[in-house]
Amino acid sequence: MSSIQRKTSGLLSRGILFLDDNARSNTARDAKEDIRRLRWERWDDPAYSPVLPHQTLNFFQHRNKHYLDVNSETMKRCGGL
Repeated sequence: MSSIQRKTSGLLSRGILFLDDNARSNTARDAKEDIRRLRWERWDDPAYSPVLPHQTLNFFQHRNKHYLDVNSETMKRCGGL
């Protein structure tokens, strides 16, 4: 038994797991059609959605501003600005 089979035995024993992440639209369309035709179960994982909630974007903007302020102060103290 391979290390992948040991770590994911529950997933692999249930059948095929297909991930069509970041596929081009025509590839994704073809894959979805194949999944439907073969009567496979499609698992959507919203945790990896490329569309981030508005609150998450605000968090990253605030964090980046903090880093810019810290770096600017450090540069001033070092005579870089």
